Amino acid sequence: MIIDDGILFRRAVEKDAATLVALYDQAARWMRGQGIDQWKPGDKDAAHFLAKMREGEVWLAGDSDGRIIGAYELWWSDEEAWGVQPPVAGYVHRLMVERETAPAGGGPPPRAHPPRRHPRGGPRTN
Repeated sequence: MIIDDGILFRRAVEKDAATLVALYDQAARWMRGQGIDQWKPGDKDAAHFLAKMREGEVWLAGDSDGRIIGAYELWWSDEEAWGVQPPVAGYVHRLMVERETAPAGGGPPPRAHPPRRHPRGGPRTN
């Protein structure tokens, strides 16, 4: 567990898969409502998030009352997007915010938490 600006970050575990699916679907519906045709509700199921937990890191963010306010996937490589790269960066994917409970200004700070997690201490996250 890591506490950053009052937000508690913890790695997701198997029992969190349904929460992650709900966060994804909520974010996808919000995007659609904003005219953004990127994520689609139902595209990421529990199997997706369980696989990402096994392959890398999936993080949940909670508030001081223990409510989940967001989540994201942290990948240590992304060859599809960036090609083969030296291990100097982590890649934040699927940043999801629980719109009803996240603090004003944004939910999990994607650039504050991941650099502390980089296995080689690298300063860069994309």
